[in-house]
Amino acid sequence: HVGLSRALRLQVEALLAALERLETQSQPMEAPPLPEYWQVSLKDHPFAETLEVPDGTLLPFPKPEGLSEQEVIEIVDFIRTHPTQLQKASKRFFSVSLRGFDGTRPILSINKSDGVIEVRSGRSEGILSGRGQVIRLMRTGDDAFDVLDIGQWVS
Repeated sequence: HVGLSRALRLQVEALLAALERLETQSQPMEAPPLPEYWQVSLKDHPFAETLEVPDGTLLPFPKPEGLSEQEVIEIVDFIRTHPTQLQKASKRFFSVSLRGFDGTRPILSINKSDGVIEVRSGRSEGILSGRGQVIRLMRTGDDAFDVLDIGQWVS
């Protein structure tokens, strides 16, 4: 029995030495930084000293890259006016309709690329569970935007 316990002790010592080597070789895991979120008050109702739990319209959204705080405020104020886009049905039929953007939905993202601003709104509660609207804008002046397109998205 003495030989068996010596062999077992040697195996345990070898395993402990291997674990110690692994611990010294591995780097401590760092948590990824938390994303920064922004929340824009209603134009005529600035936030008070203390914030309350927001409703859908006022939910925070990820900080847009490449846009100043003032630009984001102007974009959000504009989409909350429920902008519309004039649409023609086709060249063969004379039909005109207005497509509107629902500015009361929560903002999911704001992006800018080549001067075109894209705002996605709606609800996304999982990988394949969401729907909303997307609006594409072009700045035309101070607090002024042209609506390029309004569409729907579904996941």
